[in-house]
Amino acid sequence: MPGGTLEHNLIASNFTSLLKSAVRPLSTKYFVLNSDQKIYIETARTAVYPDALVICEKPIFWNDRRDLIVNPLVVVEILSRTTSRYDRGDKFLLYQQLPSFREYVLVEQDRPEIEIWFREEENLWRKTVYNGLEVRAYLRSLEIPVLLSEVYENVSWS
Repeated sequence: MPGGTLEHNLIASNFTSLLKSAVRPLSTKYFVLNSDQKIYIETARTAVYPDALVICEKPIFWNDRRDLIVNPLVVVEILSRTTSRYDRGDKFLLYQQLPSFREYVLVEQDRPEIEIWFREEENLWRKTVYNGLEVRAYLRSLEIPVLLSEVYENVSWS
């Protein structure tokens, strides 16, 4: 979201950095990208911007357009009062149309809470919620833990 709050930008930057560090030593190659990368949903003929995403092995582009990715594995959205309903609803439904999409990470901006949706099979999603700075969230598709205190590093709530 262009023009996001300091908290939004810190969380997005922290999460992207954490993902990049966590996947670097893995045997599978992953690409970690930020909010400048659009995801194209061909069935809906629309493109959306996530706050972060992870691609497994090799990016696949729509119609050879290098600005439109069609194969995210993990998508991260930093929630705000103005985007939360869309991110949890219509945007999530759009992402679900992508066969490669396995994990949806919703990060609260106003408190230390991460909600993760994992696709167990085609139409079966399991939700896990993690609360508190001392907690580790777990990304099943990447098989990595994420410490919430690191996601929320330098974020203060008034």
